[in-house]
Amino acid sequence: ISRAFPFLIFMIWAMLAIIPFVGKLPSVYISLVAATFSVIAGFSLRPFLENLFSGVVISFFKFVRIGDTVRIDGQYGVVEDIGLTHSVVKRWDWLRIMIPNSRLINKEIENYTTQDKFIWAHVSFYVSPLEDIAQIEKIAIDITSKSKYFNHSLF
Repeated sequence: ISRAFPFLIFMIWAMLAIIPFVGKLPSVYISLVAATFSVIAGFSLRPFLENLFSGVVISFFKFVRIGDTVRIDGQYGVVEDIGLTHSVVKRWDWLRIMIPNSRLINKEIENYTTQDKFIWAHVSFYVSPLEDIAQIEKIAIDITSKSKYFNHSLF
C-alpha cells in the first residue's frame, strides 16, 4: 500500500485536473479511454475475482469443510482454513499449502471425511499360507479393538 499510495494520489490529482476539459473532448475519445481502462482493469482483476467467486461457491456448497482430511494433487492433509480467495491445507509434516480457490474448485479432491470424522484405513499384511487364517484374524481384531476408535458394531 505504501508503494501504491503516491501513484494513487497522482492518478486522482490527474483525473481532477482533467475534469474541466472533459466537456471539450469528443465523446469518442472519452469512451475509448473508458474502454481501455475497463479492459486493463478486467485483465488485472480476473484472478482475484475468480478466486473470490470460487470462495463463495466453496462456502455455499460446502464440499470441503474446515477439519476435513483431503488429498488434493497428491498432497494429503487437513483443511485448516477456507478464505474468500484461498484455502489452507495442513500436511502431515505441518507444512501449510495455500491453494487458490479457483484451483481448488477445478481440481479433483479426495475427501476422506465427507460423511463422518473417522478416517478409514486399510492395512495389508502377508502371512505364510501354512498359518491358520482364523487365528490370524482373531489376533488382528484383538489388537485393533484396543483402540478407542475401533468400531465394535462391525464385528
